[in-house]
Amino acid sequence: MSSKTKQKKDKKDKKHKKHKKDKSLYTFLKNNIVRKWSNAFNGTYDLKTLFKKEIYSFFHHFYGFIICFIVVFSTNINYLLISILIVALDGISIIFLHQCPITMLERKYIGDSDSHFRQRIMEKLGISYQCDHIYEQQIEFVINVLFIITMKLYSIMVLRTFKFKLNDDSELYS
Repeated sequence: MSSKTKQKKDKKDKKHKKHKKDKSLYTFLKNNIVRKWSNAFNGTYDLKTLFKKEIYSFFHHFYGFIICFIVVFSTNINYLLISILIVALDGISIIFLHQCPITMLERKYIGDSDSHFRQRIMEKLGISYQCDHIYEQQIEFVINVLFIITMKLYSIMVLRTFKFKLNDDSELYS
C-alpha cells in the first residue's frame, strides 16, 4: 500500500471513530435521567403560558396580602393613610374601567379571574347578589376594605387622644 492510501484510510478511521464517539455522546445525552425528566415535565406543562397565568394571580394575591398585613399589624397612621390611598385608587380604577385592572389582565391571559372564582364559590354557598356583575361586587369589597381601614384609623386616634399606650413596633418592617 502506498503511503497516500494509508493516510486516506487513517483519516477515514479517525472520522469513523470521531463520528462513533459523537454518536455515543449524543445517545448518552439523549438518554440521561435529567433529559428524560425535563422532557416529561415540558410535555406535561406548557411553561410559557403557565408563567403568564401565574404572574397575574400572584400580583393579585400579593397586593391583597400586603394591604392586609399593613392593616392588621401596623399602628402607624401614615402607613394606614397610604393604604387608604392605594385602595381608593383601585376603587377609582374599578369605577372608570368597570372592573379591577388586575382582574382584566387575568381574564385576558387566563380566561378566568379570582373574582369570578369567588363569585362561583358564593353561588354554591347560597350567597348571591341581585345581578351578575363583578363590577358591583368589587366596588362593595373596596368600600368594605376602606371602611375597615378608616375604623382602625379612628380607633388609633381615639386611643391616642386619651393617652392609651399602643405597642408600636413599626421598626420591624421599616
